Amino acid sequence: MTKDQIIEAVATATGISAAVITGPRRTRNAAFARFTVIGLLREAKPHWTLQELALAVGAADHGTAIHALRRCKELSTDPLFAGHWRAAVQILCGQPATV
Repeated sequence: MTKDQIIEAVATATGISAAVITGPRRTRNAAFARFTVIGLLREAKPHWTLQELALAVGAADHGTAIHALRRCKELSTDPLFAGHWRAAVQILCGQPATV
């Protein structure tokens, strides 16, 4: 799966446009969507560097990826975050998304 497919799946699952996910907005919802993209990219492309993960969402440096991966772990028990993650995975697998 490609970076763009993951971004589109997260956009669909969260209701946040791909442009916002890869843009400069720092709202909570945009950040959570960005965290989800980076987390899913890490699983799909484990050979990617932290810099590549950050660049995929329009960030300037690897610090964004480090923070996002930490937050993915912390938020894994958050019902909304987990629901969006699960819905994005379902979309990527060609299944109907349920949040």
